[in-house]
Amino acid sequence: LNSLCMAWLVDHVYAIREAATSNLRKLVERFGHTWAQGTIVPKVLAMAADPNYLHRMTTLFCINVLSEVCRQEVTTTQMLPTVLRMALGSHLGHTWVTPGSHLGSHLGSHLGHTWEVTTTQMLLSHLGHTW
Repeated sequence: LNSLCMAWLVDHVYAIREAATSNLRKLVERFGHTWAQGTIVPKVLAMAADPNYLHRMTTLFCINVLSEVCRQEVTTTQMLPTVLRMALGSHLGHTWVTPGSHLGSHLGSHLGHTWEVTTTQMLLSHLGHTW
């Protein structure tokens, strides 16, 4: 089932990718965080480096959904660095992360305002802007 869902994540039809993301969430809820951390999360995060932009966007959609059901530790140590790498690569044309995404609000509630300001400063600094 895991392999089938992962194959659906790269389908050309948006509704199928969306359903696959929902199915991954259900798998995590059913089989647990430890299982997800060793099976699903690495496969989803590997898609962040895919040359196909739809696959990279699907990675972000999956992270958004999985961040709701994975432990905070997994979200902050594995998913967040991937999102930040993708965001930092955005000015190079790799992909983009929209402000106000669910992941940002989910992490912000756990990490607080200081994290948001620090992350914003880091991103702006990397892009050559001053705070």
